[in-house]
Amino acid sequence: MKYSTTCECCLQKVTAYTHHLNAPLVLALKSLHEFNKANGGAEMGQLNLASSQYSNFGHLSYWDLAKYVSGKWHITERGEAFLFGELMVLDTVAVMARHVLPYDHEAWASHRNKPELVSVKDIMGVWDFKRKPEYQAEKSDQSSLSIF
Repeated sequence: MKYSTTCECCLQKVTAYTHHLNAPLVLALKSLHEFNKANGGAEMGQLNLASSQYSNFGHLSYWDLAKYVSGKWHITERGEAFLFGELMVLDTVAVMARHVLPYDHEAWASHRNKPELVSVKDIMGVWDFKRKPEYQAEKSDQSSLSIF
């Protein structure tokens, strides 16, 4: 994306940047979900992330998959729905001055690829992350199987 403008107040150049949802970010979101279940929010150091995941973790808020509240990160309803394969999101966002640009913003005209809807499986390949009731249902179905 090649788009910038000049702030009318301070005459500073403001540039739009794109961010792409990728496997390390999805794995970081999964770590947040697992930590949140037990602790109700997480500080960055508690998630045991790789340095690239740590550096880019805040980008999850651009898709509204995670949010920072009162000193802790929390997974959003959208984040959970995405992790469990119930929601698709656009694979790319554009950010300018810490604000996510709508997809009809003129900056998108300079972007070479149109953002596409993706699921967690599109990003991760094989993905078998289920909610607890789904695991319980599978377990009860297997109890009726006869091995002998």
